[in-house]
Amino acid sequence: VRGEAYMPHSEFKRINEERDEEGLPTFVNPRNAAAGSLRQQDPAITASRNLAFFAYAIGSEVGANIHSQEE
Repeated sequence: VRGEAYMPHSEFKRINEERDEEGLPTFVNPRNAAAGSLRQQDPAITASRNLAFFAYAIGSEVGANIHSQEE
């Protein structure tokens, strides 16, 4: 499945508020925050950031028996 991980604006705001309270630099935008979250060395940090996923395609159809968009 191909898709994109993204950070909802509400989560972006929550994380930046936490970072500001901790004296850490805040993220500039949700896109960079999501990308940085996925590159974290600690998977617990990534998991705590509540990213969302939007699927938009199937990577390979070879051998797949898919007949409709819902499948």
